[in-house]
Amino acid sequence: MQRLTTSYLQNFAHNIKREYRAYSPSKLNNAYISVIENNTPAYRAARQFGVPLTTLRDRVDGRVSIDTVRSGANPLFSLEQEAKLVDHIKFLAEVGYGYTRSEVIHLANDYAVHLRLRHANNPLSKKWIRGFYSKWPTMHSIQPSSLSAQRARCTTAVCIEKYFKELNRIYVKYDLIDKPWAIYNVDEKGLNTEHKPPKVIAGADLKNVQAITSNRSAAITVLGCGNAAGSCIPPYFVFPGKRMMPDLLSGGSPGADGCVSDSGWSNLDIFENYFVQGRDSSQPILLSYDGHTSHVSLHLIEWAKSENIILFVIPPHTSHLLQPMDVGCFAPFQKLYNRECHSFVKKNGGQVVTRNDVCHLASEAYTQALSHNNIVSAFRKSGVYPLNPDVITERDTAPVSSISRKTSQFLVERGEELLQNVKIAKVCRNISKIKGGRAITEDEVFSTIKAFKDESERNKGKKKQFR
Repeated sequence: MQRLTTSYLQNFAHNIKREYRAYSPSKLNNAYISVIENNTPAYRAARQFGVPLTTLRDRVDGRVSIDTVRSGANPLFSLEQEAKLVDHIKFLAEVGYGYTRSEVIHLANDYAVHLRLRHANNPLSKKWIRGFYSKWPTMHSIQPSSLSAQRARCTTAVCIEKYFKELNRIYVKYDLIDKPWAIYNVDEKGLNTEHKPPKVIAGADLKNVQAITSNRSAAITVLGCGNAAGSCIPPYFVFPGKRMMPDLLSGGSPGADGCVSDSGWSNLDIFENYFVQGRDSSQPILLSYDGHTSHVSLHLIEWAKSENIILFVIPPHTSHLLQPMDVGCFAPFQKLYNRECHSFVKKNGGQVVTRNDVCHLASEAYTQALSHNNIVSAFRKSGVYPLNPDVITERDTAPVSSISRKTSQFLVERGEELLQNVKIAKVCRNISKIKGGRAITEDEVFSTIKAFKDESERNKGKKKQFR
């Protein structure tokens, strides 16, 4: 009796552990197609594809939708309706106006009410979105990166197209298409002695792990430069202060140099001094950079022309897409600098990072971040070299004021409602519009900039007369 009871319980437990369903949804679908399209008897199709006969008959007779692949109540939306919902959610996320988890639930609820699939007094819960994730594994919650509204509005498809067209013209004119070593990009990065600690390993019972950091200081600027062949120029530091002290550059990498300014940021004089160095001017080189006011002067343009340097200004507010240093080098540079500062504090018994330590810590991070592979990859991802406008996709440009997608009218109207206030940056006549996306060393552009500056000076003089 004891043996019989034990054997019975073992068999019962074995049956519980057995898989609930031994067939896949694709087999059920193939069996359904065989019955509907090939007129195969249901019992024969069920035996051929290894699916339950009653399950197949329910689909064939229309009692259960073929889209239903699990037991229980029928899904709220059909696959076609859910596909439209997914397409709409993806589109809004691509253009910078993605839905949160709760907003997706509200959107699906409104969509179901619109389709008369659910009553407004019976809203969807979090249980629905769990099922949604299981059916659409490519959809998941992610942390988006921040993008200022000004950048989003200025990064238009027209602006990007004009930029690459002008860049191609310069490449052809100066025979730079197959000369990556003659194509440079320069940018600046602000650092601080107060670093962000990297992730550390700790026990699961610790809810609030802390890391020792340094006090915040005034910004210290690093000018970085590299070419499309993967070579980098040593870093140039701009420290806040009145007088340059030798200790500020101690421990720097070979060739590292620097100076001081009142704010710690580069200005026009510093930018000119950084560039004005002796070089062989027989071969023209292209130097792209952002068009900040502190980076453009008539004196700098004239010097560049005499040195056979083509100064190419990136369109305003597009450096996150078109500037190689921004695209692939300065983000890892910041992370590596934080890591170097974290290691420095630990190795020196909690000693804080001062501005005298920034040069050797940043130089180590600079050498790793601006490696040959990173620089080459950055020029490729930004489409600068090899010249490739297609790397900037539709999702990177500013959204239009309407949604041109094959979807339901309800979702079209909901998307347009969200995007109706998104406006393209207003076109106005200023120096950024003149120099942005153009080679400012070209005679025509140089003359336009000079005329604009002369007019600005005259207008300033008139304003002073009326004060």
